[in-house]
Amino acid sequence: MGVETQPVVTVQQRSADEVLVRVAGRLDRGTVGDLRTTLRPLVDPPGTTVLVDLEDAQVGDAAALALLVELRRRAERRGSALQVVAADARTLRLLRRARLGAVVAPALLVPTAALATV
Repeated sequence: MGVETQPVVTVQQRSADEVLVRVAGRLDRGTVGDLRTTLRPLVDPPGTTVLVDLEDAQVGDAAALALLVELRRRAERRGSALQVVAADARTLRLLRRARLGAVVAPALLVPTAALATV
């Protein structure tokens, strides 16, 4: 087995109540622990919206999806929000199949071809 490479996470405070988190790299049971540690404090302040960009991330297993569910629930309990605002086609498919549409920004649920006609 190879060495687990941790995902690269960048956090950008966009306003007093909005944070953009960009994740790049593989997300699986070996790497989600550090990501959890980084993201939990971001969803804790009430009224905060955490926007997650997964476009450069690869979902490796169910642990990554479980982390999104966990963080979404944590945010809701604290009066905050967590939403995936960018993801590759494979990740979007996985989120839909896992019935995790609630964590995805509405614009991402519309097929790209349909958006091109608007």
